[in-house]
Amino acid sequence: MYAGTFSNKGSKGLYMLNLDQATGKLTELETVADGKSPDYLEIPPTGKNLYAVYDEGATPSPEREGAVMAYQINPKTVLYPPS
Repeated sequence: MYAGTFSNKGSKGLYMLNLDQATGKLTELETVADGKSPDYLEIPPTGKNLYAVYDEGATPSPEREGAVMAYQINPKTVLYPPS
């Protein structure tokens, strides 16, 4: 599962997690810190991509402009930026 978090609260950003359905335990698999505070995530029906809307993009700007980032989902490994 994926979780977007508010970076100003001490988190790193976008997390890929494993949910053990038997115990309810979450295990962090990977963290992506491309931007600040990814607060909206969407996976289209194809399941091949993850889109994240960030409050601030990867490049700092005085206007604190947001950004939309796209990631490819590789079901055999983990989340990684598209090449």
